[in-house]
Amino acid sequence: MSLPCSPPSDSDPIPGPVTDIRRKRLIFRSWHRGTREADLLLGNFADSHLRHLDAAQLDRYEALLSESDPDLYDWINGTIPVPATHDHDVMALLQGFRFAAPSLTPSAAIASSPTIPGSDSRDLPPATNPVNRSL
Repeated sequence: MSLPCSPPSDSDPIPGPVTDIRRKRLIFRSWHRGTREADLLLGNFADSHLRHLDAAQLDRYEALLSESDPDLYDWINGTIPVPATHDHDVMALLQGFRFAAPSLTPSAAIASSPTIPGSDSRDLPPATNPVNRSL
């Protein structure tokens, strides 16, 4: 009995039933870590990059997944140094992926947020504004 396999695609450099199953398992593990931050970071990375990794890189990524979420998060963000055992090309990809997303500065986020009349306490008349209420 053979294992079901999706047909190889041009974006999958290493097709095969074992590799496909392994990638799917790693993607699942990446999205189900335990903390939402790790789920988002590792899950999005896995969706974007795992199909391009070779078997040795998949081994290194799997070894990273065996580490705790707080350690991974700190290594990826550069809060603490990456141990020599995990300082490799896959970690460099993760660190680069972390900063690839566009970020908004606080002033840009405020400027781009919609304003709703009456949603700001400064819009209230002085008698009902809790900030300006005199005792």
